[in-house]
Amino acid sequence: MHKNYYLFNRQVDDLYPVVTGSTIRFCHTEKKNELVIGLDKGIVRISIAADLPYLFFEENGRPARANHFEQFPLCIGQSITNVRIVACNKHVIFETGQFNLHVVFYGKQQNIYFTDKEERIIDRFKQKQPELELLSINEDSPMLSADCCSELKEDMSGATLSAFIRTVCPAFNKLMQQEALCRLHQEAHTLIRDLTGPNAPEQVLHALNDSCRNGSAFVYRKENDYRITLFKSAWLEKQGYEAAEYENVNKAWMVFISRTIHARRFYTVRNRILKALEKRREQLTKALNKLAEAEDIERRKQLADLKGHLLLTHKHKVPRGVKEVTLVNLFSEKQEKITIKLNPQKTTVENAQYYFNKYKNSAKKKEALTLKRATYTRQLQEIDTLLERARQYHKVDNLEKIHQQLVAMHLIQEHTPSARISEKAMLKFAFKRVILDNRWDVYIGKNDQNNDMLTFQFANKWDIWMHAQGVPGSHVVIKKQKKEEIVPKSVIEKAARLAAANSKNRHASTVPVVFTEARYVNRIRKAPAGTVAIKNEKVLFVEPLNLN
Repeated sequence: MHKNYYLFNRQVDDLYPVVTGSTIRFCHTEKKNELVIGLDKGIVRISIAADLPYLFFEENGRPARANHFEQFPLCIGQSITNVRIVACNKHVIFETGQFNLHVVFYGKQQNIYFTDKEERIIDRFKQKQPELELLSINEDSPMLSADCCSELKEDMSGATLSAFIRTVCPAFNKLMQQEALCRLHQEAHTLIRDLTGPNAPEQVLHALNDSCRNGSAFVYRKENDYRITLFKSAWLEKQGYEAAEYENVNKAWMVFISRTIHARRFYTVRNRILKALEKRREQLTKALNKLAEAEDIERRKQLADLKGHLLLTHKHKVPRGVKEVTLVNLFSEKQEKITIKLNPQKTTVENAQYYFNKYKNSAKKKEALTLKRATYTRQLQEIDTLLERARQYHKVDNLEKIHQQLVAMHLIQEHTPSARISEKAMLKFAFKRVILDNRWDVYIGKNDQNNDMLTFQFANKWDIWMHAQGVPGSHVVIKKQKKEEIVPKSVIEKAARLAAANSKNRHASTVPVVFTEARYVNRIRKAPAGTVAIKNEKVLFVEPLNLN
């Protein structure tokens, strides 16, 4: 309950002339753990968050958010007569003629209590807290002086310096303890009896206390880490922090809270981005490794054909109903033995036929794998670029743009309305994507609504649009980087094969696919989404290219 008391004590001193005599106009909460009190000339913001408490005054504060909840209605119209702090405790009390508002910034009782003048609790900010009387809050302190330091009543010559500081000045937080050690040029484990030099510990502690009561306020920064102090800190400067000095605590605290919240948002967004990108990178790397194994089709086709020929050659030597057989390779000079797995329910000839048919469509499979590899490779390059940018950025606004892109790519889940895809640059992640000839981006619609979005929101008027003729299927768009670009016939044919594979006729041997520029594709009035009328089209008859 003592830690950081000095900051709250100074702030109460600064607030007293500002808020006393002011009438409470409103009292509500806009976000978790924060109470906003509206006064004649501004607002008081109070946070009882354990990791970031604050108490400051905003002159001409901004209007209330649309979503806010009224608190302590009985205080509206009351005039603040006093604001004080319980000695050596982070317990601030706003007094009015009829009521008191107790703000307890520490312990399990961390809460805001609305009481009558007899200190009977009328209402509380956190309703889930158990019923208790304010008097039950343990504020019994050691016999401390006005500066929250005690008289040394025992011999501590055998104690460490850190233990001495904690005993004499229990309200010193860790930063103040480090500062005292730094000014003494001593280590925490140094014994009191071993101290030498002109500065006695009591003198250093007294000087620190004096700064906390009367000095300026400082906000220290090192990259995106911020600290607030009531003294010029030699220890923080030694750690590489840079200081900004403020005349009053209120201004310094406002700056510190604003920048700390901003920094926390920075690290939250950055870590979320890095985690999503690294996960996606791992997925793409694994996918490419699997493709590398699968692309060795020609060698595996030759091995499968060899097994088929060996089974036919030795068909009279293969027992029926076995799960595998080992045969001599008569087609090799080394005459090595090859073990062949069999289906015991099939004859030797049927097993041989299985091996002959296993890679019958190897050319198609190889083409599909090549397209997949090109697509995954491009995606991996893009992920690496985003990773590099995310690690280099130092502004949260830049990270927010990457975050928005990852939401659009479905690599990060976001449930807020702001996550909706709006910009055309983000819209491309809503569709399936294939890279042709390591250059041309082809986008494929996923459903009727997605088709409509692809054709009428994403495609430029000079892009190539195509669709399987006469049957339901995906809209397919070949993106041009420039209007005057000419798409090679080979690319148009491959894209048409993808359109055929993403249609109801995907299993047909040949499918007619129409294509034209996107500007010649129009919606049909009152027709379902994805239904279009086209003109100036051409037709290609192609074999579907299934990537699955």
